Amino acid sequence: MRLYCRVGLEYENRSGSELPERFLLVANHQSLLDIPVCFALFPGRRLRFVAKWELRDGIPFVSLILRIQGHALIRRDGEATQAMRSIRRYARRCEREGTCPVIFPEGKRSLDGEVGVFHTAGVRKILDETALPVVAAVLDGGWRVAKLKDILKNLGEARFRVRVLSVTPVLSAKKEVLVALAAAREEIAAGLKSMRSKA
Repeated sequence: MRLYCRVGLEYENRSGSELPERFLLVANHQSLLDIPVCFALFPGRRLRFVAKWELRDGIPFVSLILRIQGHALIRRDGEATQAMRSIRRYARRCEREGTCPVIFPEGKRSLDGEVGVFHTAGVRKILDETALPVVAAVLDGGWRVAKLKDILKNLGEARFRVRVLSVTPVLSAKKEVLVALAAAREEIAAGLKSMRSKA
């Protein structure tokens, strides 16, 4: 994408800390391309995503990676207990293989780029199964290519920015996780506003 489509990719770590070897990455979600962008901008980290089942087919590059690398593909129309079992298996696989789980707590793309409501169940289940620090990051730029037709039309003008905002130590208690996730959402919303004001 960088070479042939002149896509702009920018990364900045404002957390004040080096990223740990393994972590749970929590970020907002704007585009189908958030996944390859994170792969590109977190080099040296083996990221594994929680994504919707529908992405396993039909999306060039993204679908193939999601199928072969052990990412969690969740059916939105399935039972909640089945989704939690899938996430539990995924979290245990990340622990076993030494990979970094990634979740977009909004659960779906934001078509206008604004940060939506964060859902906590998936984050709590991952942290129940694998004790990890939480890295909060804000992504911007993807909302302009949120749909496949937008990617084909506007990819050459796309500029993706990723800013790491904080690194929270390992959490265990449910209340700690809920407080940290609420704080991460506020950080991400404020970070997005700041990035756009300076764009």
